[in-house]
Amino acid sequence: MNNKVIPAMCAALLLAVSFSLCVRTGRAQASGSGTAVAFPAILQPATPPEAIEMWRASENNPAALLPYLDRKGWSQSLRSRLGDEAMQTASTHNYLLLLHYLAVERMGDVGTSDQIPALEKYAAQSKAEGNSDSATQARLSISRIRARSGGAREYVQEMLRWLQTPDAPDGSTMQQVKDTQQRVVEGARALGVMRSVESVPALIAKRRQPAWDNTNKGFFLVRSLARIGDPRALETLGKQINNFADYTPAAQIPLEPGEPDVAWAYWQMRTQGMSQAEMIQEMLRSLADGSSVSGISRILELTGRPVVPALMEALTNPPSGPHPERAQRVAVKVLGNLRAVESVDSLCQILRNRDNLQDIRASAAHALGQIGDKSALPDLMQAAADNDLGVQTAALDSLGELKDERAEAVLLKAAQEAAHPSARYVAIKALRTAGTAGAIPILEARLSKEPDKNVRAEIGFTIRKLKSE
Repeated sequence: MNNKVIPAMCAALLLAVSFSLCVRTGRAQASGSGTAVAFPAILQPATPPEAIEMWRASENNPAALLPYLDRKGWSQSLRSRLGDEAMQTASTHNYLLLLHYLAVERMGDVGTSDQIPALEKYAAQSKAEGNSDSATQARLSISRIRARSGGAREYVQEMLRWLQTPDAPDGSTMQQVKDTQQRVVEGARALGVMRSVESVPALIAKRRQPAWDNTNKGFFLVRSLARIGDPRALETLGKQINNFADYTPAAQIPLEPGEPDVAWAYWQMRTQGMSQAEMIQEMLRSLADGSSVSGISRILELTGRPVVPALMEALTNPPSGPHPERAQRVAVKVLGNLRAVESVDSLCQILRNRDNLQDIRASAAHALGQIGDKSALPDLMQAAADNDLGVQTAALDSLGELKDERAEAVLLKAAQEAAHPSARYVAIKALRTAGTAGAIPILEARLSKEPDKNVRAEIGFTIRKLKSE
C-alpha cells in the first residue's frame, strides 16, 4: 500500500477545524470501510451528523442500516424528536429522503447477502409508491452487494463496466434513460469509495462525453475523482469548480462521511508538496490569473490566522495577472470573516482610496464592521456619505456593528437626507445599536415625511427599540 500524506493545505485545514484522518490510500477497498470523518464543506453541503452515525454504526454491522430503510419507522422517530409541526416542513421531509438515499448507498458498500431481502422489499415498496428512481437505486445496491462477493478486483472491474455503460438508445423511455444514467453514477461512486486509482482514466473519459460534460450529471463523476485524489484529475476538477452550480441535484447531495469536497480535493492536489505559505500564494495567484476562483475564500478562511499576513500584502500588492482585483476581493472578505484586527489600517486605506473599485471599497467597509475595531469609526463615518450606494450602505451598516454613539449624528443625517431608500433604511437600522434616546424625536419627525413604506416600518421599530432601553 502506497500511502500519500495529504500536503500542507490538508494539515492546516484539519488543524483549523479539528478533523482527523490525514492519510489517503490508493488501495481499493471493497467495503469502503474506515473511520468516518466529516471533511470541510467548501462548495458542497456539509455531511449530516446522522450520516456519520449511520456510517460508524454500519462499519462492522451492516444490519444497523436496516432501520433507515423503514420509511414509516423513521418518520415516527423523527416525529417524536421534532414534533408534528416540524414534520410538515419541506426541510424535514427532504432530510428523511436523504437518510433513505444514503442508507441504500451505504448498503451497497458494506451490506451482505443477509440484507438483500430488505433491499428487495424497499425496492418493491418504492416502485408501488411510484418512486422508480429509489427502486432502481435499491436494485443497483443489491447488484453491488453480489458483485462485492467476488472480491475487490472483480468488484472494481464490474463497476468499471457500469461506468462505461452506453447511453440509452434513441426511443428509450424517460425511465430507461434515467436507469441507464443511474447505473453509470452508481458505478462511478463505488469506484470513488474504493479509491480505485486505475479507474481515473475511465472516469475522466466518461466526463468528457457529450452527455456527461455538464455541471449536473458530470458532477457525479467529478465527486468520484475527488475521492480518489489522483493528480491526473486536476484539470477535470478545475473545470468543474469554475463551472460549479449549487442548484443542480448532483451538487445538493451532501458530502458523505469520508468524502472530500471537490474544491478541497482540487487544492489538495494542486498544492501537493507545497509549504503552507506557498499554498496561500498559489491560491492568490490563481485568483489574479483567473485559473480558479470558487471555494478559495472558504479554504483560506478555514486555514485561519496563518493566512492573514499574505492577505494583508494582497490588499496593496496583489499578485500580478489580468484580474488582481479578484485577489483583493477575497483578501478583504477573508480578513473580515477572520476578524483580523491587525488589518484595520489597511482596510481603512482601501476604503479611503477612491481609485479602488467600488465593490472592493464596499467590501472593506463591511469587513471593518465585522472586525468591530472602533479605530475605523472616522473612515466609516466619512464613507457613510459616499456617492456610491454600495459603499455608503456598507459603511452605515458597519457603524451599527461598531455600536458607538459617536456615529449617531452621521446616521441621523443619512436617515433624513440619503437619496436612496436603501441607505436611509440601513442608517435607521444602525441607530438601534449606535443611537440614543436623543434620536427618538428626530425619527418621530421623519416618520411623517418618509415616502418609503419599508423605511417607515424600520423607523417605527427603531423608535420602539430605543424607548425600551
